[in-house]
Amino acid sequence: MTSGSLNYTPLIEELKGKGWNLYTQFGEDGLIEGCLDLVGRTSRHCFEVGAADGRFFSNTLRLREQGWHAVLIEQDEKQFNKLKEEFGEQSSCVHRWVTDLDSELAKTDIEYRPDVGVIDVDGQDWHLWNAMYKYRPRIMLVEIYPADIHSPVPVLGAGAGQAGLEAIQDLGTRKGYTLVATTHCNALFIDSKEMAKP
Repeated sequence: MTSGSLNYTPLIEELKGKGWNLYTQFGEDGLIEGCLDLVGRTSRHCFEVGAADGRFFSNTLRLREQGWHAVLIEQDEKQFNKLKEEFGEQSSCVHRWVTDLDSELAKTDIEYRPDVGVIDVDGQDWHLWNAMYKYRPRIMLVEIYPADIHSPVPVLGAGAGQAGLEAIQDLGTRKGYTLVATTHCNALFIDSKEMAKP
């Protein structure tokens, strides 16, 4: 278990006071739970890109402990080895630098409509989500550059830079998602069609 802190802003009434951590860093465990309470649980499938060792400040570990099927993607060899050793039997663990998330997920048995998707790769988050068309999570958590909400979309490819909240929110809106909360370094979205359901 990790010891995070609460640093979040709910943007819809249903998420006010809902942030808490079991494994997450800034209240994401509670916010994801609040989103699931709002839109329901269907596939109980999730993925996390930038999964690290699968435990430290993980945004999906709590779901995985509840029996969810997960695809965990990590490019760092040392972190991946820890990930595979601890979670390889219950989750699909992928060791790769991913540029086409649709193609990578298609190699697994994750459903096209997973309940939760997480992109946390410290730079290319905008590009990974932008290129996703085949897979459409009902809830998306995407990392943002915390120091500047106006930070532009970085150049495609490995290197420095990360998109700020404005760019990530604009992308989410264009893809048909509603921004429902932010934390210190993440933006949380729900598919707008899910929010429109009675």
